[in-house]
Amino acid sequence: GTDALFEQVTDPRLVRNQPATVSSTITPVNDAPFGTTERQVINEDNDGTPFVFSASSFGFSDPVDAPASNALLEVIIVTLPPVAEGVLRLGAANVTAGQAIPVALIPSLTFTPAANSNGLNLGSFTFRVRDNGGVAIGGIDNSAVANTFAFDITAVNDAPVFISLNPTINLSEDPGAQSLSNFITGIATGPASAID
Repeated sequence: GTDALFEQVTDPRLVRNQPATVSSTITPVNDAPFGTTERQVINEDNDGTPFVFSASSFGFSDPVDAPASNALLEVIIVTLPPVAEGVLRLGAANVTAGQAIPVALIPSLTFTPAANSNGLNLGSFTFRVRDNGGVAIGGIDNSAVANTFAFDITAVNDAPVFISLNPTINLSEDPGAQSLSNFITGIATGPASAID
């Protein structure tokens, strides 16, 4: 921008204000983007399919650089979900802590919850977002604070389980009515997460 500098020149005959203009150029630098802490609701076992992420899943924004905001470049997985609660994969490979996921590959990023798990705030992991503004002359291209992504997993009815203690019964032809000892005691309740 420009600034106006006023100087005063004094001599025995004259006092006057003489304006002078000084031009200065301010070069913008990239400011840190932001992610958003997210909670996603899915069904137990996610109906048999992994949860698939999208670029919008991480709440990317770059308001400080507006109106020349930058775009999402990649998501950095800082910490992983607890192993007992599920697994993050990029394609067929497990994601590792610190791994950067380019924006073009985010649709290949999935979360598979642990079998029969349900409850609130499960599969929690943390992440940062990076924009495409670069780090020239002191710019900052990744979010200053790691955000959290977690799942609220809704319980679903699991199939009951029946295990016969006497799976094989040998009978002669036309034996008449028979009593099957201990047959009905083979009924099991199913996983602890079952609701029926």
